[in-house]
Amino acid sequence: MVVCFNFKLIPEEEFQLPITNRAFQYNDGAFETMLFVNGRFRFLESHLDRIHRAAKTLHLELPQALSKPKTVAFWIEKLIGENQLSGTIRLKLKIWRGGKGLYTPEQNKAEVLITTEPQKATPTIIQTADFSESVRTNHSVYSFFKGPNSLQYVLAGIEKKQRNLEEIILLSSEGFISECLASNIFWIKNGRLFTPKTKTGCVAGIMRENLLRLFQAESIAFQEGFYLPEELLQAETVFTSNAAGIKVMQQIGETTFSKELPNWLNQKLKENQFL
Repeated sequence: MVVCFNFKLIPEEEFQLPITNRAFQYNDGAFETMLFVNGRFRFLESHLDRIHRAAKTLHLELPQALSKPKTVAFWIEKLIGENQLSGTIRLKLKIWRGGKGLYTPEQNKAEVLITTEPQKATPTIIQTADFSESVRTNHSVYSFFKGPNSLQYVLAGIEKKQRNLEEIILLSSEGFISECLASNIFWIKNGRLFTPKTKTGCVAGIMRENLLRLFQAESIAFQEGFYLPEELLQAETVFTSNAAGIKVMQQIGETTFSKELPNWLNQKLKENQFL
C-alpha cells in the first residue's frame, strides 16, 4: 500500500517515524476518519472544518494544503488510484505536532498522514448493547474531536469485548447519556428525535452534525440535551451514527426497541443520501 505523508506519496514500508515523534510520545494531535463512496467524498468539507478547529485548539500550524478541499481531494484521489481501490473506501487523516520537546513542544508545525483501506461491510442492526460500567466521558476544550481522549475509548472497547456486547454506551461524569464507543447516539420518542449535547463530553461527530442540519432543513423535530439512562430506555427507536453510517440498536440491557427506523425518517435519510 501507498500512504500520503506531508502530501508526498510513499510506499507504506518506507514510512518511518522517529522515536521522538509527538503523536507516539504524547498523543499530541488529532485525526479524522472519512468515507469515499463510489467516487464521492462523504462530508469532506465538514471533516476539514473539524480538523481545523482541532488544530486551533491544539495550537497547531497546519500546512496550506489542508485549507483547500480541492487540494486535499486531489491527493486522496491520487492515493486511492495508487492503491487501486474502489467501492467504499475508509480514509484516515491524522495530524500531529512535528519536532521534539517534552510536554512543552519546541515548535507547532503539523505533519500530516493520509491512509486508505477498503471499508468492511458491517451489520446495520446492533443486537446487544449496554451502559459502560468502567468508563465515563468528560467535557473539555478538546473532547469534540478525535485523538486526545482515545484511551477512554480503548478501555470502553475492552469492556465491550469482555461483556460480549456489540455496542457500549458511555455516560458523562454526571451520569447523563453521552455517546457510544465510536459513534453518536440518537433516539425517537413520540415523533421527536433526541441526542445528547456535546457538553456531555461526546465527540461532535460529522454525521451527527449533518443529521442535525438535515433535521432542521426538513423541519423534523429534534432536541439536544442532558438525558438520564432511564429516558433513553423509554424510546421507541434508538440508532447510532458515525462515518460508516447509521445503525439501529435492537436492545440495551433487557430493554428492546424497534428494529427499523420509522418510515418518515427512513425516507428523508434515503432522499438525502444518508443511507
